[in-house]
Amino acid sequence: MEILSLGEKIKKCRKEMNMILKDLAGERITPGQISLIESGKSKPSMDLLHYLATNLNTTVEYLMESEETQAEKISKYYRNIAEALIYNQKYDEVFEYLQKASTIVKKYNIALEAAYINFLFGKIYYLKNNYEEAADMFLECVSVFLTNGKYEDLINTFMYLGIIKLNLKYYHIALSYFHQAEFIYNNNDINDETYIKRIYYYIAKCFDSLGKKEKAIFYLNELKNKQKDINDKRSYAKTLLQLAKELEEKGEFEKALKLSDKFKKIYNDLYNYEINCETENNLGKIYFKHRNFEDSIEHFQIVKDLKLNNKDSNIADIYLDLCEYYLYKRDIKEFEEYFNKAKLYINNNMKNKIKYFILSYKKNLLEENLQIAEESLIRALDCAKQNSLSKEIIYISFLLGKFYIDNNEAEKARGFLNSGIDSLNNAKSIV
Repeated sequence: MEILSLGEKIKKCRKEMNMILKDLAGERITPGQISLIESGKSKPSMDLLHYLATNLNTTVEYLMESEETQAEKISKYYRNIAEALIYNQKYDEVFEYLQKASTIVKKYNIALEAAYINFLFGKIYYLKNNYEEAADMFLECVSVFLTNGKYEDLINTFMYLGIIKLNLKYYHIALSYFHQAEFIYNNNDINDETYIKRIYYYIAKCFDSLGKKEKAIFYLNELKNKQKDINDKRSYAKTLLQLAKELEEKGEFEKALKLSDKFKKIYNDLYNYEINCETENNLGKIYFKHRNFEDSIEHFQIVKDLKLNNKDSNIADIYLDLCEYYLYKRDIKEFEEYFNKAKLYINNNMKNKIKYFILSYKKNLLEENLQIAEESLIRALDCAKQNSLSKEIIYISFLLGKFYIDNNEAEKARGFLNSGIDSLNNAKSIV
């Protein structure tokens, strides 16, 4: 893809049609005048521009399009590709496209495009847990989005800044960012309720982390009327992405750009679907933690339905959460139904496999099947060790220690408790 001046476009079209200067000039203008226009030394009148466009089999709009507008379009195309690659977790390829876009917008000093590029750089740094670099990128976007009235982008920026501070346990700072996002949403015409759902969820999470239960519950309740399903369009989006790349390679850039806009919207919808699942699942866990079981199961069931409707292969996690719920309620029949379903979808997800064994331990311990309970915990520990999952190793070692204490096997208990303590100390030293 190249950015061309008016004269360069005329020359390019002329060459593609195998015309010499004399052919294009005809009786309307001299070849010398055409040459001056192509070299940028002369500008054609509108009347002459219409003549040239007609004879070059193109449009006046194409010939008049400024270099800045062309640069903006090309940058937007690269950004759309980058966002699709981010969604598909191809992070190394993303930088290539963002660097191309960045080079273009710097040359033509396009501030809004530069902000969008910085936002995507921030997103990559965030996904790689480079929080300081991510925050710097996001902060550079704020004033540009605000000045240009890009309120949805501004909300997304505040959300990322808030989540970063939340992950770093700076809860009050995180709250300030989430409240700024809430203010922008409430004071502008934004119809997508996905934004306010995310905002309310993270505000509730901050208050919960600060021990302010009533405020957390208030925002959780605000969420209850804001449910929204999003259809699965993953395969369609991938097809559009491939077609866009093929069209771009053939030189049909305008068509490629339109397709890239389409798959960007679809990927945003997919992202919203995943956010919905994450939000609803975490809401279920928060309600469960506060022993609000009616609301807890409601949110778990929403996640289950979302995943089933979208044919999500990663459905084992919600089945396991439902198992946890029904085990606590001592409903063994419902537990076993979801436990058997979870087994079909665990595949190679080691964390889900470990959770499956721990639930087996809890269920068999409840039914006093001590040998099966013990075997389940040992299998869970083996999985954790094989995959170097330090948090899981510590947790399971202490569970085994308690199990053997309760069954008067002090020597075994001591061994696992010491092992858990050693793992914990190693984890602290690494941090």
